[in-house]
Parts: sequence; C-alpha cells; structure tokens
Amino acid sequence: MAIPQPLTLTMLDVRYHIVYLCAVFLMLGFGILIGEHVTLPVQVIQQAKSLAALQVQVDGAVQEGRDAKSQLVQVERALNSLRPKLTHGKLTGRRVVVVQCGDYPQATASAAAALQLSGANVAATVVIEDKMDALTSSQITTLLGTLPADSYPAPAETPDAGANSADNGPILAAIASILRSGSTSKPSLGQALQILQTQGLLTVDGDVAAPCASFVFVGGRKIDWPDDSANPIDGNLIQRLEDSSTPTAPVTIVGCEPFDVGVSSIKTYQKYGLTTIDCVDRSLGQLDLPYTLRTDAGDRADYGLKPTATRQLPPVLEDQSS
Repeated sequence: MAIPQPLTLTMLDVRYHIVYLCAVFLMLGFGILIGEHVTLPVQVIQQAKSLAALQVQVDGAVQEGRDAKSQLVQVERALNSLRPKLTHGKLTGRRVVVVQCGDYPQATASAAAALQLSGANVAATVVIEDKMDALTSSQITTLLGTLPADSYPAPAETPDAGANSADNGPILAAIASILRSGSTSKPSLGQALQILQTQGLLTVDGDVAAPCASFVFVGGRKIDWPDDSANPIDGNLIQRLEDSSTPTAPVTIVGCEPFDVGVSSIKTYQKYGLTTIDCVDRSLGQLDLPYTLRTDAGDRADYGLKPTATRQLPPVLEDQSS
C-alpha cells in the first residue's frame, strides 16, 4: 500500500532537518578541533614567554633581597665594631634598673649588656611576670590584704584606665615605690617585695635595695592585650614612676623593644612621653640607648628602624658625622 503523499513529505522534512542539524554540529566540532590544533601552540608559546619573564622578575627580586640582607649584615657588623668606642664611659656610675614588661627576655639582656658596655651600673633586671596580667579582682583584693598598708601610696588614677588597671593600681604603686625609693628605704617596702616575689608576680635579678632614678623599660608582646579597655601594665607602672619625679630628683625612663614583635609597645611609651628605641636587639638600638639616658640627651625622640622612628642616631653623633 502506498504511503500518502503528505506523510511522505513530512517524514522527509524531519529527516532533512535532522541531517542538517547533525551536519552543522559536525562542522562546529571540526572547526573547534582544527582551531585548537592551530591556536594551542601559540598560546603555549605565549604562556611560556610570560612565565619566563615572571621567573626573571622573581629571580631579580630574590637577588635584590639577598643583596639588601647582605648589606644590612655588613652595616650591623660595622656598627657593632664602632659601638664600644662610641659609647664607652657615657653612663659611668649611673645606676639603672631594667624593667621587662614584654615577652622578649633576649631583648632585655641586649639592653642590659649595652648599658654595662657604656659604664652604667645595671643594678637589677626586674621582670613583671605574666601572672600580673591575669589577676582577677578577688585575687587583687586578697593580695592587697597581705601587703603592708604603707608600702604603696594612693593609686594615681588615669582618665582612660580600665577596671582591671584601676584594681591593680596599688600593686603597681608598691612596685614603683620599691624601684624608685629602694626596698630598704622602709621595712614595709622590703616586706612587699618579698610577698610579690613569693606570689610569682615579680622576678628580681640583682639589687633593688638602693634608690634609682634611671629606668629602661623593655616591652613588645607576642599577643595583643586581652582587654582593650585596660592600659598595659608597663604604662601604669611608668605613670607611677613619673609621678615620683621632682625637679630636684628627676626620673629618666626610656622605652625599648626588639625590632621584630607581635604587638608593639612603642605607642604606649610615646603616650607617656618617653624617648623610645624600637630595635634594642640591633646594634643601632644598642648604640642609641646609652645616649638617651644622659642628662644632655635633649628633647625626647623616637629612635630606630620602624615607621614610628624619627631618628636613627643621637644628635651628638649626627653633629660629629656632619
């Protein structure tokens, strides 16, 4: 039986469209395949050239870094060789106490060594232990009950002091009195010193029996202060030492830290008007330190290598080199 004409035409139209679409997709596929074979080598060559140029830039940057590091090492060695002659006798007879409030004991040792090289009498290195930071209000109240009542003056409140810093103010005032007046100036200070050491809040390596008017604070922390509302311990202690300064018996305090720190203390020291050194573990900082404690040091300044520094050398050395 013959197929009706309309149905035959319809089937042919459908087959035609199917064949046509297949041909179109085949042509597109062949076009893409041919295009890849033509353009792929060009792209690979361009990418290879880009990578080669980038490698040259990286190698150049690495070499520049090595050259800069080598130059810094040479400068460090040169300063270290000159430092003994430049600082010899600058602090002869000066009694100094080094106070570590940060997390870098090696920087504290570097500061003490630089002072001794200049002739200073580093009477003691005092470490404010981390336990001081963690005292709760109840622990502070208990501790104050054991300290002699006349071992500390009334705490000097600071306008922006947080609750915790106000609570431990009497403890810091007692420490300031011990360092400034000497632990043997009255029996209560000697008793307070013994209690603070027994409680693990204070470590003293040396002699704090006699009065002292020159202090070097070594800060810098590995982690940030846990309570943004509270002043750091070193800031509160500095305030109490400064409160004891008089025109006839002035107190000199310098704030230092190592070059590489997690959290810098320089801004805290600047806030309290201290001369600062931001690289006391480097030869430059150790060269600057003795000059900052001299009575002829001039106005306060910020020494070092970080963006917070405004000077690298003391004015007296710059005048000699000009």
